[in-house]
Amino acid sequence: MSLFTQAEKDPKRLKMYVFGESGTGKTVTSLKFPSPVMIDAEKGSDFYGGSYNFQRLQSSSPKIVSQAIDELLKNPAEFKTFIIDPFTVIYDKIVDAQVNKQRMKTGNPSYEIQPLDYKHIKGAVKSLVYRILALDMNVIITARSKPLYSNADGEFMKVIGTTAEGPKELPYMFDVLLELSVESDGTRLAHVHKDRTGRLPKTNLDKNGKPTFEFTHDAFEEYFGSGLTREASQATQEQNLAKSGERTTPISYKGQKRLVLNQQT
Repeated sequence: MSLFTQAEKDPKRLKMYVFGESGTGKTVTSLKFPSPVMIDAEKGSDFYGGSYNFQRLQSSSPKIVSQAIDELLKNPAEFKTFIIDPFTVIYDKIVDAQVNKQRMKTGNPSYEIQPLDYKHIKGAVKSLVYRILALDMNVIITARSKPLYSNADGEFMKVIGTTAEGPKELPYMFDVLLELSVESDGTRLAHVHKDRTGRLPKTNLDKNGKPTFEFTHDAFEEYFGSGLTREASQATQEQNLAKSGERTTPISYKGQKRLVLNQQT
């Protein structure tokens, strides 16, 4: 019997990582997606409660965020879209937690982060993100942007663009990676850095050769259709977790013992 099987199109949810400066539409556009639930890491949604119908948790604590994701994995309820806005703040707290842990362990209150600490930080990020991606919902993770500097000789501190502020490996974990900008007329544009779905436009290239389109919810409805609006399935979430490859923590669930992702706090 062959180890190979025929590849079929997988109707996966939209899993998107979006970065850009303030005012590029990250929060507003995300809240227009179907049945959203948001983790608001910096209280950026305070003015949107009367204009958009969504539920939220205002916290940047990695432990509380982890508990909230576990709650949705056990019961996705009526939610169809999961948002973290922005992940940058949560990542900063993960880094702070590792530094504080090492300060306690070494007894050195002036301890600064070391290269080996990033192994633990990356593990915490991956554990969190794998469970986020297991959600049978549209997933929109936002990040702030920061300057991207050239590595070429003789170009020290030369800004050659922008990049997402946060863990370098995070953009590679999502199917869609967008950078946002605002035109002089107020139009919000999405610059497509990556699109595994094959559904986003491949034309209207920007100066860097990246496809662009207007960053609106209507555009995503056009490109992804009913895939954005179907009900979440708990069974699908369990299957997604089983495929994650990081099942190392034994738990009891519905009377059965199984392995789940490491819980990082």
